Amino acid sequence: MDWVKRVMSPREGEPPSSPPTPQPKIDFVAAAATPTAPPPPPPQAVSQQSVVHKEAEELGTILKDSASLRALATAGLEAGTLEETPTLELLSTLSQRLLTRNQCRAAAAKFGAVCVGGSSSAAPDASVEAAAGCLLPSYFRQESTADDDGQTNKLYAAKVFLHALPAAPADTTLCARFSLQESSAAGSEEPWHDVNIKVMQIAPFAVGGGAKLSFSFGLENTPASQAADWTLDEAQRDKLTVLGQLLGLSSSRWTPAGVLGLLLATCGCGHLDGHDFYGALVKACREAHRDELLARAGSTF
Repeated sequence: MDWVKRVMSPREGEPPSSPPTPQPKIDFVAAAATPTAPPPPPPQAVSQQSVVHKEAEELGTILKDSASLRALATAGLEAGTLEETPTLELLSTLSQRLLTRNQCRAAAAKFGAVCVGGSSSAAPDASVEAAAGCLLPSYFRQESTADDDGQTNKLYAAKVFLHALPAAPADTTLCARFSLQESSAAGSEEPWHDVNIKVMQIAPFAVGGGAKLSFSFGLENTPASQAADWTLDEAQRDKLTVLGQLLGLSSSRWTPAGVLGLLLATCGCGHLDGHDFYGALVKACREAHRDELLARAGSTF
């Protein structure tokens, strides 16, 4: 039955049905030519953008630390409020962050001197000093907890901005996050460690556009005796090479393992030099760096 062409007669006593309302015609050619607004970014991109914005605001505050400290001390002296609690608390926050900055840069320069000159007492290298000068730590924290079963946990965490990198575009900013967790049960001979370090590019940031540097390295449930039992895959090596280039480090004198060690030294901020696992991990980076340089020079057997 042809339901399209069939015309139904109204039943007796019923009003005639109204004719169907004509539908407007769509000009598909014109519609295709009309520009439309781009679709909204996916939720993940929005979340990343909000995180980046928050990090950028924090970096902006850190960049003003020196000027803020001087202004606060000057105002406190002039107004006679320097020894009041609110002023002292803010002075403590600013001075502690600036002290952590100095310790972070000194630790990075010390590691770099060993990699380039062979010892921590080697003459300063201009490229290493310039790389250390771009480090702006937000914090270095440590805390300890213990449960009823006698297990103790120690956590060390740091966040460091890398801003105004010597060989990067002017608007390039990176953020490195580091954590080291040490767990030991009652009666255990050797504690176990989880270490994680991540580097994320926070500027420039564009939703869905451009390749941004992102690097991560980690070890899980590792005793200090096995801190050297790791290798870098090709993707990690490539990203560490790029990071070294952004820092202005010569590719002929620096290897991916060396750049990883520099990152670890940076995030330790001089507070972990006596830690067994951390010390073994940094030493492993230094030795891997040296071995690769020797291999490049054909000095291995």
